[in-house]
Amino acid sequence: MIPKADRDKYIADIEHLKSSIQKVKEENENRMKHTLQTREEEIKRIEGDIEAKKIDFENRKAALENAKRESERVYNDKLRKMRADHEAELARREQDYADKQEADNQRYQELYNQKQEEAEKFEQRLHDLLI
Repeated sequence: MIPKADRDKYIADIEHLKSSIQKVKEENENRMKHTLQTREEEIKRIEGDIEAKKIDFENRKAALENAKRESERVYNDKLRKMRADHEAELARREQDYADKQEADNQRYQELYNQKQEEAEKFEQRLHDLLI
């Protein structure tokens, strides 16, 4: 048998150890809760950052697509204008060439007619001189 004083001491030690174990368990549990809460807050913050970056990316993507469409529109407008200008210039030059050809033909015809008249006058003079 164990004397009562020793038994009471062992029981007090056991109670003290149980109390210490419970205290450590509670501290560990509180620390784990705190760590878990901290990590959950960190996860929420990171998820918020990801969502903000995703929204920013979508906004930038939309802005770039709009800028691309605007650039393509400006390019197509310039291209249409250049084509129209080119066609107008080509038509003008073709008309200038046709006018020049017509003028050259008229000038040739005038010179030819003048030469014919001079030749007729020359023949007439020659004929008058010989008669």
